[in-house]
Amino acid sequence: MGTANPRSGKPAADEALKQLIYLAGALKAPRITESAARLADHARDAGWTHEEYLAAVLDREVAARNASGAQLRIRAAGFGARKTLEEFSWDAQPAVRQQIAALASGGFLAEARNVVLLGPPGTGKTHLATGLGIAAAHHGHRVLFATATEWVTRLTDAHRTGRLPQELTRLRRYGLIIVDDVGYLPFEQDAANLFFQLVSSRYEHASLILTSNLPMSPGAAGLVLVDGVPLLHPEPQVFEAMLEGWRNQMLARNLAVSTITSRVKQVEAFHVHANAYPWDWSSALADEWFADLRSIRHCTRSTVRGYQVAVRGFCAYLVDPAYGWVGECEQRFGTHPVQVINEVNSAAHVADSESEQSKRAFTRAELQALFDHADEQVALKRALGRKGWMSAFRDATLLKVAYSYGTRRTETRMLDVADFGRNPEGPEFGEYGVLYVRHGKAKRGSPPKRRSVLTVWPWSSEVLEQWFTEVRPLFGADGNPAAWPSERSPRVGLEVLNHRLAGYRDALGMEAGLDFHSLRRSYVTHLIEDGWDPRFVQEQVGHDHASTTSIYTCVSSDFRTRTLRRVLDGMVADALGDNPAGTDKHLGGGTR
Repeated sequence: MGTANPRSGKPAADEALKQLIYLAGALKAPRITESAARLADHARDAGWTHEEYLAAVLDREVAARNASGAQLRIRAAGFGARKTLEEFSWDAQPAVRQQIAALASGGFLAEARNVVLLGPPGTGKTHLATGLGIAAAHHGHRVLFATATEWVTRLTDAHRTGRLPQELTRLRRYGLIIVDDVGYLPFEQDAANLFFQLVSSRYEHASLILTSNLPMSPGAAGLVLVDGVPLLHPEPQVFEAMLEGWRNQMLARNLAVSTITSRVKQVEAFHVHANAYPWDWSSALADEWFADLRSIRHCTRSTVRGYQVAVRGFCAYLVDPAYGWVGECEQRFGTHPVQVINEVNSAAHVADSESEQSKRAFTRAELQALFDHADEQVALKRALGRKGWMSAFRDATLLKVAYSYGTRRTETRMLDVADFGRNPEGPEFGEYGVLYVRHGKAKRGSPPKRRSVLTVWPWSSEVLEQWFTEVRPLFGADGNPAAWPSERSPRVGLEVLNHRLAGYRDALGMEAGLDFHSLRRSYVTHLIEDGWDPRFVQEQVGHDHASTTSIYTCVSSDFRTRTLRRVLDGMVADALGDNPAGTDKHLGGGTR
C-alpha cells in the first residue's frame, strides 16, 4: 500500500474555495470572500474541524455587518457631533463614570427606562448623551438626536398637518430618542403639551435621554416622576410617583408581590371614589368610602379592614419625613397629605375568626357523597369515551388529597411529585407516608412556610398510588414536576379547582358556604372527633397556636354527646371506685 500524498487534495480544496467565494458573492457577503482563503490556510495548519472553520468565517461576516450597520445608524441619528464615551474627560465628572458605564451596556434600553442628565452648562451633558446614543447604535438600536426646540418644531409641524398620531407611532419604532437642552428655552403651553405627548407615547415602550440645566426642586431627588421628565401634568404624575415609591418601600419590607399589587389597587380605588389626590384626602372622604363598601357593595368586614390597612399604610408612607412628600406637595400644591385612617374610623380586629357563618366543615355524610359523586363523573365520562375523564380523575384525586392532609388550596395546587415520601414509622403507607408542603401560608415579609404532614388514613396512599402509576402518565407529563398537570399548562389552575368543587357541590344540593377550605376544616374536625391528640392535629395543619386550630373544629352534636357520655361514665366509675386511674376524667382526654 502506497503512502498518501498530503498535497493530493489541494486542487479539490482550491475548487471548493472558488465555489465558496462565488456563493459569498451571491449572498452579498463580501467579508467571506476576503477572509475565506486566509482562514482556510489557518484552519488546515491548526487542525480545525469543518464546523470551527465555518463558524470563524461567518463570525467575520457578522462582525463586519454589525459594524457597518452601526455606522449607518449613527449617521442617521442626526448627532450634532460624533462624541464617544471613550473621548469624554472623566476628570471633570468622576462621580458619574460608573453609572455611565452601566448605562452604556444598554440594559436601560431593554427595560424601556429613561435617563435624565442634569447640570449647569459646560458639564458635558450633550457629550454623554451623544456617547450613550452611539453605544446604543452599536447595540443594534435605532437612535434619533435633536434639541428640545427641534423636537417641538417637528411635532408642531406634524400636528398642523394632522399627522401627529402617525409621527408618534413612527418615533416609537426608535429604540432611543435623545432630547437635548430641555428647559434652555421655555415652552409655550401648546408646545409643552406636544412634548408631553412625545414623552407619554414612549413611556414603558421605548427609551428617552434628556439633558437639561434645570435644577431639581428640593425633595424631588426621591421621586420617580416619569424618570425625571419635567412635570407637564403634575397631579397624576406625582400620584404615580407616590405609588411607585410605596411599592419600593413594601418590596424592601419583603412583602409578597401579590400583596403589594393588591394594596396598590385598593389605594387607587380610593383615589377614584374620592375623586381627589392624596394631598386633598380627609378622614371624611375615607368614612364615606367605607360606608359605601359596607352598605352599597356589601363587602365583608375583613375586606373593609383590608382596604383600611392599605390606605393607612399608604398615608403613613406619605407623611413619613424620610420620604419628603409633605414638603414636595406643599411646594407644588400648597397643601400636603395627612393620615386619614385612625383609631376612631378604623375597624378593629377583635374576633379570632371573621369568616361568614355559612363557612363550615363537611359532615362525614356530605364528604362521602362528594367523593362518590366525583368518582361517578369519572366513570361516566370514561364510559362515554370522553377525554375529559382524565381531568375529572385528577380533580377527584386532588380533592381527596386536600382532605387527607388538610392542605389549603394553593398548598394543594403547588404540590410536586417529589413532595411525597416514605415514613419509616408508617411503612404500611409505602411511598406516600408523608407529604412535604413547600408552599404553605407565609407570615408577613417571609417566604412560604414549609411543613411535613403525616399520612393518617390507609385509603390516602391507595388513592395516590392509583393516580401516580395509572392515570397521571396519560397526561404526557414527562419532565413536568407538578403533581396535578393540565392539558393546557404545566399545573392545574386555581379557577379550575373552584369551578369543579362548586359544580359537584351544587349538583348535590349542598350549601354554598361549603368551599375548598371546608376540606381543611373537615380534616381538623374529623381527627379531633376520632380522638387524635390536639397537638398532633395542630402540627399537621401548620398552626402556631392551638387557638387557631380550634377555630377549624366544627364538631358534630354526636361527638359532643359521646364526649359528654364518656366523662359522665368516668365520673360514675370514680364514685364507685371502678376507675382508680381516673381515666377519661376530663373532656377531650382521649389520645391516639
